[in-house]
Amino acid sequence: MPAKRSSGAAAAGKSTSDKSSGKSGGEKSTSAAGKAAAPKPAKTNPHVQWKATFGRRGAKAGQFNDPSHLAVGSGDELYVVDSDNNRVQVFSIADVTAGVAPKFVKSFGTSGPGTADKLNEPTACALTDSECFVSDTGNNRIAVYRRSDGSFVRSFALDSTAPAPAAVTTLKAGGGNGMDTGATAQTAQTIASAAAANNKMSDTKQPTSASMSASVGDAERAAEATKQALLAALAAMDMNDADDAGDDDMSDAMDGMGGGDNKSGGDDGPSGIAVAASGELYVAYDAGATSASSTIRVLNASTGQLIRVFGAGASTATSGGSAAASAASAAAVVFGDTISSLAVAGDLLYVVDTSANRIVVLNRHSGEPVSSFGAKGSGDGQLDEPTHIAVGGNRLFVADAQNSRIQVFDHSPPHKFLWKVSGESADVSFEIPSSVVVHGSAMIISDALRSKLSILQLAVPVTAAATTKSTTNSAAAAAAESVSKK
Repeated sequence: MPAKRSSGAAAAGKSTSDKSSGKSGGEKSTSAAGKAAAPKPAKTNPHVQWKATFGRRGAKAGQFNDPSHLAVGSGDELYVVDSDNNRVQVFSIADVTAGVAPKFVKSFGTSGPGTADKLNEPTACALTDSECFVSDTGNNRIAVYRRSDGSFVRSFALDSTAPAPAAVTTLKAGGGNGMDTGATAQTAQTIASAAAANNKMSDTKQPTSASMSASVGDAERAAEATKQALLAALAAMDMNDADDAGDDDMSDAMDGMGGGDNKSGGDDGPSGIAVAASGELYVAYDAGATSASSTIRVLNASTGQLIRVFGAGASTATSGGSAAASAASAAAVVFGDTISSLAVAGDLLYVVDTSANRIVVLNRHSGEPVSSFGAKGSGDGQLDEPTHIAVGGNRLFVADAQNSRIQVFDHSPPHKFLWKVSGESADVSFEIPSSVVVHGSAMIISDALRSKLSILQLAVPVTAAATTKSTTNSAAAAAAESVSKK
């Protein structure tokens, strides 16, 4: 199983003597009943206003033990993957920016092996209008639950050996902004077409189960036919490009609240997950004993059938039952050994390549690299083991875990740094941000180290950011024209 995507009680360089209880300085923690803590005196940040904290360590409703991932669904519902409690908790957040604490609605999942509703160290979830897909990391599967009542629906077991694709283009996992593939007019047009979808993220209706019944080819036959090719490709790969082996701070911080051993480099397993309105489920599969780098598997969200694979230095796709039919159009990317989070917006797939300290943007249909940003460091725009990304309007919100902050970037290349929220500043309180979501004027941050949530109010709601749509599209169109003239 891969390393946990959030912090442990013995996080490197982080004192937990008075933080693991959910209290910090003069801040009042929330009670088990869920009453929001009163805001403390705020140091002015023009972009956000700190509102409250919620939750504390424990196993009761409204308490958390390593909240590793957040997701917001229709109906103002917040889903919290409560990893070390082996469950997902659901809260109503309709009035959080007015100082009203999230209201507990339900939870689902119980500890155990991968049967029915049992979960073993889940790390992330993705939502449609009717279903919740959970990366059941310890059980090496995707578990699907009904959102209306939390009942178990189905699961997809994941084999540790993915189909081997043919290499096309490569984006190496060294961090930084450099791309091995040049910009093209098609790339700029992809950004332009995705901008509108990004700007409507808050209002877009999520897919229903009925909309995810499109047939895909027989991926199992393709997987079997290409298994040996994968093994040969992996053996030939340069293992030295995978990650920054000397950086172990977050490795310690990701052990999990239970104090378990770090399992980085051990068995593979699902981590980040995202679902598209068209019915594709994107699952990050971390590197381990059977693979040189992480991959992203694209599945049919209804059946679990494999459609294509991105990563591991190669990529493949199946179409109409034939892997060869679309393999040539699927580009290859080499990721580091940990992908913590995925996000879908329009035609784009945002990938948090944690061990490479960067965000990679792909065309979600072909897997071609569109852009990349981030490099290891603590300066503005630099990252130190990022854990999550949220798309809100024309902004990208990145949980920069080891730097204890949320950074905000423009969604269009070159993804200019806009502003940040530091968890160690006087007006905000979080230590190791494992996840961040934005919903209207609310920003909610999960703090895995302190096992609580921080609630902030955005000065510019994500819905208001859509007013820059025409400007964004014009910039993308100009970029496309510039590239086409070269």
